[in-house]
Amino acid sequence: MDRRLLEPMRQIGDPLADGVVAELFAKSEVGAVNDLMKTLVTNEFPEPSTLPPVVREYLEKTDQLPDWADPGLIAAGEQVFWRYGPKLILILHCYSLPFDYLGRNGVQVLALTTRLISNPTRRIVEVAQFLVDIMQSGGLSAPGGRGRRTIQKVRLMHAAVRKLAAATPAWKPEFGLLSIKRIWRVR
Repeated sequence: MDRRLLEPMRQIGDPLADGVVAELFAKSEVGAVNDLMKTLVTNEFPEPSTLPPVVREYLEKTDQLPDWADPGLIAAGEQVFWRYGPKLILILHCYSLPFDYLGRNGVQVLALTTRLISNPTRRIVEVAQFLVDIMQSGGLSAPGGRGRRTIQKVRLMHAAVRKLAAATPAWKPEFGLLSIKRIWRVR
């Protein structure tokens, strides 16, 4: 892949999710961010009434597919996954992820968090579950589908990490924004 294409994308972030996390931090609700992360990790579908209002708004705004989404292509992708899913997960874990982890910028957050040393099995299972959630029948196409909820949660987790990474002395701006995964361990 051409670096001239990827490098600008590393600086994009996720304005909507980043705004949610920024609002929580601005209100000195760091505890709320930590609680949110724990809730998102441990609950497949958190009870909205237990979440801060800004998070509830975010979940409502992001529950619809974007205008450019093609339901026919989504259905075709689901069928491909139904047929080849185990092979695709194997390829992801044995080729794609290790290759990506060799990336100069993308691996930095994993090194900071020690995620690949402290709990590599969990990291592998989380990635596989993400793929299964978004590729299962209705995962993306159905309102409130498991894939949509998983994407919403991952976007918020990545936004929180981007916020925390900026305050980490070991983090350098040239590592980018999109490469950030997690900077703390959820207990």
